[in-house]
Amino acid sequence: GVLMEGTPAGLHPPDLERTIRGTPGVGDLHDLHAWRISEGFDVVTVHVILDGTRHGPEVAQEVCARVRAEHGIEHVTVQPEPPPA
Repeated sequence: GVLMEGTPAGLHPPDLERTIRGTPGVGDLHDLHAWRISEGFDVVTVHVILDGTRHGPEVAQEVCARVRAEHGIEHVTVQPEPPPA
């Protein structure tokens, strides 16, 4: 089994959302989750809806880098989705 201890200490979800939304290429996001698995092991997962200006892998890589740099979370999974038709 997996034990999850809740939201990472010191993480303010609106700030995390602002970081992700501020990444070039992100049009919107949903299913944003952040949790602490154990001390020093925090995880973020998010689905980002692309705005059509950049490729998904490029946007995902930058979202990961920004979340690491601004929030200190190393384990970030980003699922890019195509822009609305």
